[in-house]
Amino acid sequence: MTVFSLTEIGAGPQRSNSVKELVNIEWNQRLSVLDDVGSPAWLYSCRDRRNIWANNAALTFFARPATEFLDPAAFGGKPGDGWTEAVNELNEKISQKVETEGVAQQCTVTGNVGMLPGWLGSPPHMSQVSHLITYKPFDIERCGKQVRVTLVQVELQIDQWNLVEANTSRLMVMHQYNPINSFLFDQQGNLLLANPAAHAYYGDVQDITLRGLFEEGLYADGSSCNQDYDSALHIIFNEKRAHRSQYRRFSRKNPTKQKWCELEMWPTTDPVTNRPAVLVSKQNITQTKEAEEALKEQRNILQSKNFRLEKELEAKYEGVKSFDQASPLDITIKFLDRLMEGEVPPVQEMANLKTILLTCENLREPTQLKEQLLAEVSYERDVGLNLLQLLGGGEKTNTMDCLTKGPVNKNATNKEKSMFSKKMIQRGLMRDQFVPSTIVPAVEQILMKTEHWTWDAFELTEATQGCPCSTLAFWTLKKSGLISHFQLDEVKLSRFLRRIEEGYPENPYHNRLHACDVLQSLHMVMVKGGIFPKYADRLCQLAAYMAAILHDFEHGGLNNDYLVKSADVLALRYNDRSPLENHHLAGAFQVFRHPECFFMGKLSPSDISRFRQLCIDMVLATDMKQHFSILSQFQAKLKILTTTTPVGELTPEDMKMDENQLSLVLQIALKCSDVGHLACSRVVHKKWVALLEEEFFRQGDQERMNGMKISPLMDRLKPGITKSQVGFFDIVALPLFRSFASIFTQCTPLLESVEDNFLMWKEMEQGSKA
Repeated sequence: MTVFSLTEIGAGPQRSNSVKELVNIEWNQRLSVLDDVGSPAWLYSCRDRRNIWANNAALTFFARPATEFLDPAAFGGKPGDGWTEAVNELNEKISQKVETEGVAQQCTVTGNVGMLPGWLGSPPHMSQVSHLITYKPFDIERCGKQVRVTLVQVELQIDQWNLVEANTSRLMVMHQYNPINSFLFDQQGNLLLANPAAHAYYGDVQDITLRGLFEEGLYADGSSCNQDYDSALHIIFNEKRAHRSQYRRFSRKNPTKQKWCELEMWPTTDPVTNRPAVLVSKQNITQTKEAEEALKEQRNILQSKNFRLEKELEAKYEGVKSFDQASPLDITIKFLDRLMEGEVPPVQEMANLKTILLTCENLREPTQLKEQLLAEVSYERDVGLNLLQLLGGGEKTNTMDCLTKGPVNKNATNKEKSMFSKKMIQRGLMRDQFVPSTIVPAVEQILMKTEHWTWDAFELTEATQGCPCSTLAFWTLKKSGLISHFQLDEVKLSRFLRRIEEGYPENPYHNRLHACDVLQSLHMVMVKGGIFPKYADRLCQLAAYMAAILHDFEHGGLNNDYLVKSADVLALRYNDRSPLENHHLAGAFQVFRHPECFFMGKLSPSDISRFRQLCIDMVLATDMKQHFSILSQFQAKLKILTTTTPVGELTPEDMKMDENQLSLVLQIALKCSDVGHLACSRVVHKKWVALLEEEFFRQGDQERMNGMKISPLMDRLKPGITKSQVGFFDIVALPLFRSFASIFTQCTPLLESVEDNFLMWKEMEQGSKA
């Protein structure tokens, strides 16, 4: 008899009634209902160990007449007759659980089961069938009193024999028609079994061994083959894990041609001997390898193209000293590398390095940044000054300069001078507009284009009636599955997006369309560029998108230098350190935490904390005065990774990143996206540059009106930033994009577009000098 256990499946009202005499019972109407049920059901008394009623389906199931099925002696005349100790214990348990406590039980019986409580033994024709049986409390009436017995039902029948037979047939079909050569070898590498595909390929497979498969490869010498084979055996049988081995071999059909093969091996057990074995599949991966080689060739062509471009530009500007990106930290690391290789540098070089380290203010900033930018042989002076101001290498200014001299505008108080009015900060909470739940076809058609590297954001403004950022943001979050994954409140999310969008003033450049453009660029970098899902998780993706959306929230069209020089409220509040970026974050998170806009109610506090920290790190990184520091950290990470693995061949296993390193990658991704228009088509890119130039001119107008010194390239009466584009590309853009694309090679199309626009500005500059 099969041993089995009871499982509790429910509970009913608890009573302690015991069954007395079960003779001449007055059946209630429920029995007539059970009699019509198609599944076998009958009543059983645990106390008397006998069946007391059965429906027609039960009598048919057991193939017994009612007199035999309900015979009081069927289970033995006295307790213990015909009963084993195990069955007796089971009967007591059913009595306690079902008839006393009112808790239903279930069990599964398999094979030719003998006598059980209420079960007279499996019918002969059911020997290969499993049965799911339930024991449920059932109250009946006798002389106006309720007594409880057990209702036994056969809930499910499973034909084991047919199931095994069917699965065996399916396995045979899979084995028969599997087109991949498959083998089973023992621990010594001897063949146990080969599938029909292997028989068709090799013919006689009797002499095939696992070592023989390895020996098919083209190795420089026999030792290489032995090493691969021994290593595979160790991994399979000692480490108990799967292994792959790839090799070249000559084609059987055309011996002059080589092919690539892959052996994929899994540890298993021989079901016949129960000894260790290895399952091996052999595949032709020539096409895959050819595709890999083609990608490598394309990368080499691109690198050669870049090299030629650089040489052509050097030839055009022969005599012009190129910008040296090396920082004191870079110089020191190279110096240490030489020492580790056994080289002894000259004493004077060591003294020079010591001087550099003692005199530099920023270890990650290029050495002699100011001198390089202001050298006449590099860039025109106003271009150099503009870049110096942008990158933070010029004279340090602070609010004390302005505070000691008084307000720049004597008719204005410090509060009034701030470019951020109270109305601007609060207006996001005054309107209750939402992103429409449905997207009109014209808008959807434009949104579909966001899945391409080159995209024209200007098309979306008119189509969305001035709401490009909130529309694209909701579309991206919805389409990427982030809304459903985190169960974001769509109404509150829509409200948040519109209120953030309302917080973007009508600046020529730093406006809601710019935020929209940055979001699209970052989405492409994350998804198409290979960051998500290989390295970043869903929460990182959500944080990245939100950082792009809010990264210039309530930007007044004036840069950090202006805020510091004018002692603006934000400069005072944030101690002259990234006042704009700090305000973008603080203002946006004030909206985020508002009850009407808090859309992340389903996230845990730890997830929200991580989300916020990622957003803070990313947005603060957009301050260009942090550019060299952040890029240098990223390049240092690249150097560590590429010491063992060539650039372009890095895998997720090679790039195991902790939270700080992942945050650094996201910071660089947003920095690239923040100037994503550099990778737009030439026409669209020039349009963005013209808008930025106009915004700078407006700051120059403000500086002139307040009697301040006009910032370089911001004087409307002189050439603007279009004059500095070559320098910006050379010093900032190209090193940034090249470093990023060298790790995330899927971003190569982005780099190619940036280099094309750089060439355009170079040609324009050359033409203006001709």
